[in-house]
Amino acid sequence: MKPLDFKLPFTVPLTLRDRQIAFSFSQKHSNGKKAQRVYLNTLAILASRVYFETFGMTTDLDASESWDPLMQAFSESADLEIIGRGKIECRPVLPDTETLFIPAETWESRSGYVAVGLNAELNEARLLGFLPPLTFASEEIPLERLEPLANLLDRFATQSTRQTVHLSRWFDRTIEAGWETLETLFGSQQFAFRNTLPPDARTIKRGKRLEFETVGEQIALLVDIVQKQGEAMDIATTVMPFGETRSLPKNLQLILLDETGESILHAKPGSHHSNGIELQFSGEIGESFRIEIILLDCKLTEEFTI
Repeated sequence: MKPLDFKLPFTVPLTLRDRQIAFSFSQKHSNGKKAQRVYLNTLAILASRVYFETFGMTTDLDASESWDPLMQAFSESADLEIIGRGKIECRPVLPDTETLFIPAETWESRSGYVAVGLNAELNEARLLGFLPPLTFASEEIPLERLEPLANLLDRFATQSTRQTVHLSRWFDRTIEAGWETLETLFGSQQFAFRNTLPPDARTIKRGKRLEFETVGEQIALLVDIVQKQGEAMDIATTVMPFGETRSLPKNLQLILLDETGESILHAKPGSHHSNGIELQFSGEIGESFRIEIILLDCKLTEEFTI
């Protein structure tokens, strides 16, 4: 095996203070293997924090599960909360290692995965690259699959400039471009919109055509909102096939995330519902959420404020 090259690209010194924090966490676990994993995870998180804050992103260690000794005992997570962008999983990679370990428990709730190479002395870290949210087939991912860190910054930059859809304004006929009535969106095409929300006079349905350009797949994202008493709303988001496609890809994922980036609900096409998948939830005016639709290594994201 070829040892890791610590000369390039983004290198972070691991200070005595970093190692003291890692040691303090590790001592809270009597199991030797667990203590070692917590120690390495903590170093990877601290190194990643330097990287993100160097590029102007604010992190919140206290909001990360990995910073809670109780959660450490029951989880393999090494998450770092990036304010406004969700959780990044920071995975340590030791010298002479050719794979990145990504625990299955993190597959559906991360904005990305960063590989952090640690040298033998554990006094220096090198950020090796990242992986976007994917449907992984194994917990061991070859390092050769890593993307450059610059790609991660590009994704975050795109995320920060994405248009936010204001759902409560739809009732005032203020509707963002691209969101059409279902009749306009589908025309004469036959479709089935599973509306199981309670009937209400204050109801609006809109849809938007989305495309996974790299794989040539088109879908429609439908949103049904019902205004209840006060500031509460019932919301249903549905993904359906669009164009000539009559069914959704089996490996498609529909994910609801709250305003912190935490995954709340998740759905995949089933053998009996390949013509559409739906998430239903409630919220109040002023709350924000995000819808992510993932297909292989492609992700479409829509930001909403109620």
